[in-house]
Amino acid sequence: MAGDAHVPLTTGQAKQRLREVARDAGISGWTRRHPYHAVLVAMMAGLAAGGARRFDDRLAQTLLAALLGVSRLR
Repeated sequence: MAGDAHVPLTTGQAKQRLREVARDAGISGWTRRHPYHAVLVAMMAGLAAGGARRFDDRLAQTLLAALLGVSRLR
């Protein structure tokens, strides 16, 4: 480990690694890794956005902020 020499990646290996990292980055990567959480977040956001006219706007804003916080946890 400590004595192992670092072998640089070839151009093809570097491109492949970049593609893998880019595929898993962002919201789409999180959705693929956590499909059940993604559905739950989407349902709760839809309920909060759809019911915003019937309830206090402050409640809807609080729920949306909480949902955004949950999505950033993982």
